[in-house]
Amino acid sequence: MKRWERLVHLELADISSTGCPDEWKDVRAKCGDCGSVHREIFPILRAGDGDEYAKVVEVIARWAAFVDKICQD
Repeated sequence: MKRWERLVHLELADISSTGCPDEWKDVRAKCGDCGSVHREIFPILRAGDGDEYAKVVEVIARWAAFVDKICQD
């Protein structure tokens, strides 16, 4: 599970850092309220079609299928 989560986070981080570089930098700064860096927040560029949620679900499902496949072999 940890490796699957890491794969999902890496891809979402890549999507966020290339699609929303300014927001990505803001999210990676220390939080003004709690002082920590929130590593599980991924700003996703809005395409105007409201499909951002579907994109995130697709990434999660694809990596889950990959991990299921390699665990069966």
